Amino acid sequence: MSPLALPANVFTVTREIRFSDSDPAGIVFYAEFFRMFNDLFEDWLVKRLGIDFAHQFANEQRMFPLVHVDVDFKEARRMGQKMEMSLVLKRLGRSSIGYDIVCHDDGLEILHAK
Repeated sequence: MSPLALPANVFTVTREIRFSDSDPAGIVFYAEFFRMFNDLFEDWLVKRLGIDFAHQFANEQRMFPLVHVDVDFKEARRMGQKMEMSLVLKRLGRSSIGYDIVCHDDGLEILHAK
């Protein structure tokens, strides 16, 4: 999915790949993408929905557990590279949220998580 094909219900941030994201060869270790997914989700809650994630967790004792994820990794990312991370909202219900995450760089799809 190219950036031009992303729907209007999308939240996008630019993410630079850091040393801490990488393995000794300088390539992002696949598990680090899941941390990046969570960072993107927290940013979406705060910046798009106005929900203070820390307050919800500490005071309201509401959590947002990840129940299922399916990822197609298409391109590697290396330390120093950038990518756009887009959260594409599919469903916002009373007790669940459905979304995809698409990472891309200048039209090149890096991964697609559902």
